[in-house]
Amino acid sequence: MAKERPSSSKMRPTRTSKEDILMSIKPEHMSNIAAGRKNHEYRGYLLPSSVRRLWLYTTAPLSRIEYVARISRGKTRGEVAEDGGIGNADFNAGRKVSKYAYEILELWKLREPISLASAISSGFLKGPPQNSKICQKCYDGYPYEIFFLNRNYAPTGCPLPLPLSRNPTAYGRVTKEVRAVSNNPAEVAQGPQLNSCIYLRACIFEAIRLCPAGSGTLWREVLDGGLSIPEINMHIPAGCEVGTGIWSLNHNEKYFLDPFAFQPGRWVAEESGDEAVNLAKTALASFSVGPRNCVGKGLAITEISLAMAAVISQYEFRRAETRCSEVGEGKGVFKGQFQTSWAFTIYEFEGWAVHSVSEIRAWLRLTI
Repeated sequence: MAKERPSSSKMRPTRTSKEDILMSIKPEHMSNIAAGRKNHEYRGYLLPSSVRRLWLYTTAPLSRIEYVARISRGKTRGEVAEDGGIGNADFNAGRKVSKYAYEILELWKLREPISLASAISSGFLKGPPQNSKICQKCYDGYPYEIFFLNRNYAPTGCPLPLPLSRNPTAYGRVTKEVRAVSNNPAEVAQGPQLNSCIYLRACIFEAIRLCPAGSGTLWREVLDGGLSIPEINMHIPAGCEVGTGIWSLNHNEKYFLDPFAFQPGRWVAEESGDEAVNLAKTALASFSVGPRNCVGKGLAITEISLAMAAVISQYEFRRAETRCSEVGEGKGVFKGQFQTSWAFTIYEFEGWAVHSVSEIRAWLRLTI
């Protein structure tokens, strides 16, 4: 799990004493979480279902609260993805004493760590915490910044230049719009000017639609009475789980006409109409839906807008004339369209047999 560079955005979610819990953690474990090497925290007890965030107190010699984590529900053996995270495989195999695993969904870093002395003097703590305790007084006065968002920012920021560099009309329009606001990336800031870049926002949503950060299935349990699908003469009993993939929803022509084409105008009401735009926004599942809906969606869009506006205001970019640039391009009847399938297929670049996305990224870093 890659760690993103800290942003400067403040985030102060509404909290209750039942949603936040203070938990002590050893320095080496905290270091691994911050570095992205450890994506689950393991405990021998099940936290209340109301708990959403962990205020992580790093024990001696640091003795301070520096990070806040948004966590999943408690998982049991066999429910943790064995993606290389420290301790995941051992937990699933029953080689850990801990009975429950809590996935680190997001990690925030306090701008100013809370020392043990400060916590005691303010009444937040009475002494070094042992294990965990419900926070009776949360630090609303401490702004903290996103340390990493492990699902949305990086995958979304990268694909946008690809379709823009292959669509001169869209590229010219968004460049003109952004540079009318500012030609100096240092002046790009959140506010009315950035919000006025309607087409930039449309390009971002279109990139998110074409290449969602997560393309998994949105599972739902069939309710009492079952589910009948007359079109295929199928009845699904109650209790079964059914779902639709995020990628499939984002490419469903019922909601998005010409779904494989990069068309930012579909997000602009003056071009497509309010009804079409509202339908597209309702169907867009890139940030997931339901209980897994990304709480940082607005912040992520703002961060991407700032980053892309800064790039567009200062730089020109175009399609590279190399075989590497073919990754993600449509072929045959899909020529000119962004195709995820061709970005995740075996290729041979300059004698390299590339079998995975990680190898493609490694190759790109070596050649660009």
